Amino acid sequence: MANLAKKDYDTRTFVQICATLPREQWLAIRDRIMTKTRCSKQTILNWKNGVTIPSRILERAAISGIVNRFLGIETIHTTLFPEY
Repeated sequence: MANLAKKDYDTRTFVQICATLPREQWLAIRDRIMTKTRCSKQTILNWKNGVTIPSRILERAAISGIVNRFLGIETIHTTLFPEY
């Protein structure tokens, strides 16, 4: 039988989540994102500051997975990086 329990997702954006992180956590997440997406520090800093968002859905999903595992929360890429 399917599990029909509704999951509660954290609907904060990447910018909002990053703003709450201590420096050490941010650097650890940044390094994991750099390894997974092969993006530069500047690109990730632009995402953190809301200047740009990842252009590919696969990048957004990968970042959501990293944030979920590292922080123990449930996010989805569509709320993590909303398209304006």
